[in-house]
Amino acid sequence: MPSQTTYLNAASHGLPDETVRERMLAHIRRESEAGPFVAAREVEEEVNAVRQKAADLIGADTAQTAFAQTTMSGWSAAVSALPLKGSRILVTPDEWGECAQILSQLGAPDGLRLEVMPTTQGGDIDLAALKTTLDDDVAAISMPMVSSLRGRRLPVEEVGSLPRPDHCFFIVDGAQALGQLPVDVKRINCDIFAATARKWLRSARGTAILYVRPSALDRMAQLPILDATGTPSGNEPPDIRRFESFDYVVALRLALGTAIDVLNRAGIAAVGDTIRRHALHVRDRVARAGLQLADPEEPQSGITSFFLPGGAVERVSQCLDAEDIVVKFPPFSDEPMQPAPSDGTVLVRVSPHVYNQADEIDALFDRLDATV
Repeated sequence: MPSQTTYLNAASHGLPDETVRERMLAHIRRESEAGPFVAAREVEEEVNAVRQKAADLIGADTAQTAFAQTTMSGWSAAVSALPLKGSRILVTPDEWGECAQILSQLGAPDGLRLEVMPTTQGGDIDLAALKTTLDDDVAAISMPMVSSLRGRRLPVEEVGSLPRPDHCFFIVDGAQALGQLPVDVKRINCDIFAATARKWLRSARGTAILYVRPSALDRMAQLPILDATGTPSGNEPPDIRRFESFDYVVALRLALGTAIDVLNRAGIAAVGDTIRRHALHVRDRVARAGLQLADPEEPQSGITSFFLPGGAVERVSQCLDAEDIVVKFPPFSDEPMQPAPSDGTVLVRVSPHVYNQADEIDALFDRLDATV
C-alpha cells in the first residue's frame, strides 16, 4: 500500500504492526532456506505458546480455545455441531447476515425460526422484555459483541447473566470487539465465542480464535473431524482441536501470537482509549459536515457510520479513490434484520485505529465537504 494512503478501515482489516509483518516474513524466509518441516520444528515452542496467549486474551482455558481462519469458519463449524432443541432462535437486529443465514438453515428441518429480540425505542436490547421470552422454546441466543455496520456495543454480559433453559446455547460473535474491547468469555457466560484476529487485533488475514464451553462441547453429538489432527485413538472426551486443521500456515500462527504480544504491551485500555478519541473526532466532523449518524451519538466502539445521499456516492467514491483514502461503503444486507432506508441512502463506515492521526480523519472530511 502506498505510504500516502489514508487507511480508515480497521473494521474490515486492521493494518498489522511492523513486528507482526516481520515475524511472518522471517519465518517464510527460514522456510525457503531449511524447508517447511524443519522451520516448523524450530518454532514449535513459540507456536504452542500462541494457544495460551489466545486463551488468556479471551479469559478462557487452553483446552477451550481453538484456532480458525475467520470468524465464520469457526462460528459455523461450532454452531453446526450444536444439538438445537426448541422452536425459536433469538437474534439481535444487528445479527451478521451470514450468521442469520446459517441459523435459518440449521433450524429449518426442525421448524426452528429466527426471532428478533425486543428492543427499546432507542434501539438497545430490552433486557427486561428479553428475560420474559427466555422459555423452553428457545434453542439458542445469538448476538455480536459489537455490530459491524453501526458500531453499537451489545450487552453480551447482561444477556449472558439472564436465566435461560439448560438446553439453550448462547453464541457470541466477537469479530468487531477482539482487540479494541476487553473480552472475558466466562463473564459473558457464553457457550461459543468466535472472532477474527485481522480487524482490531491487527493480526494477519486467515487468523481467528474460537472458544467452546466444555459443557457445550460435551453435548455436540458429532464433532467435525477436519483431518488427522483431531482423530481420536480411543474413547477420549471431545477435544476442541477437532475444529482445527492439521495443515495450518505456521507463519500466520506466529503472526497471531505476535499481534497479541503487541496488544498486551500497549494495553487494551490504552488502545481502546485511542480508538475512542478517534471515534469522537469522526463524530465531530460528521456533525460539522451536516451528515446524519447511523449509530449512537456517543461512540460505543471504533466504528462510526453515517449516511450519504445515494446520488453522491459515485463521485465521493471516485474522489476518495483519487486521494487514496480508504473507508467502507457496506451494504445494508450485511445486517438483514435491520430495516434499510428506502430512499437510496448509502452507509459510510469509518474505523480508525491507533496508527491513525487526527489529520487523516480531517483529510477524509475535507474531501467530503468539497464533494457532497
